[in-house]
Amino acid sequence: MREQALRFGTWGSLVGVLTEPDESAAVEGAPAVLFLNAGLLHHVGPHRLHVNLARRLARAGVRSLRFDLSGIGDSGPRRDRMSRDESLVRETQEAMDSLAASHGIDRFVLFGICTGADQAVRVAIADPRVVGSVLVDGYTYQTSTNYLYFYLGRFLLPHSWWSVLTLRHPAYARLAPWRRRAPARANATSMPVALRPGIYVSPPRAEAEAHFGSLADRDCRLCFVFTPSVTYCHAAHFDEMFPSLKKHPAIRVVFLKHANHVFTLKANQEALMNAVEEWVLKTLPGGVYR
Repeated sequence: MREQALRFGTWGSLVGVLTEPDESAAVEGAPAVLFLNAGLLHHVGPHRLHVNLARRLARAGVRSLRFDLSGIGDSGPRRDRMSRDESLVRETQEAMDSLAASHGIDRFVLFGICTGADQAVRVAIADPRVVGSVLVDGYTYQTSTNYLYFYLGRFLLPHSWWSVLTLRHPAYARLAPWRRRAPARANATSMPVALRPGIYVSPPRAEAEAHFGSLADRDCRLCFVFTPSVTYCHAAHFDEMFPSLKKHPAIRVVFLKHANHVFTLKANQEALMNAVEEWVLKTLPGGVYR
């Protein structure tokens, strides 16, 4: 396994780390994996997840690049006025262009957590070189069953009942008539209108379903990974959100019910890496690599 720092992009200001397998272990014809920023975290990922997964894939014979968007981590700011939505697509394409020029790679898999998943969808729609994406805790939408699972789970937790008995439950703030909002301070600053970098708004559910369907129909393989949250709390939630995608051959859904959003525990990282490695090596276009 070999690692080297790369600079690329219009001004040479984008920085990433290329992780390559030993020549004897390299899988011929395998796409390269691009790791996208998770919010404002730099290219190592939450709890070094991107580093660990990149090295795991290298041992399996797959090359990867983890890089920072402009203004994040080691990458410098842009020198123009391109919008965030445009720049995150263009800069990911510049990462692909760099590997195409240096290694002759023309197929890519994107790995993104949260905002990185949103970025991966945008890039995949814009560039046919993307043949697969791992979308971790991306777009989610609440359903009627989702409410049942979530609140039933809370009902069974002892600390939820303790917060009710001690009048500390959040519901009291909404239900108790004697609780009123504090008056606004005269010198209070207003909230910013524009989104900060690293924050995105999910599209309408029907629009997301249409995007995923179009990608899957063009044989861009999608691996959705979810961890428990208010908006995703049971294994069949994906089918409820996107019924037209149920059992689509280009789509795989993984629910890691014991993990959290940033994969704090090593065991949860291992579960994610096992799922991603198997998916990358066996289910991407171009045949079975192993």
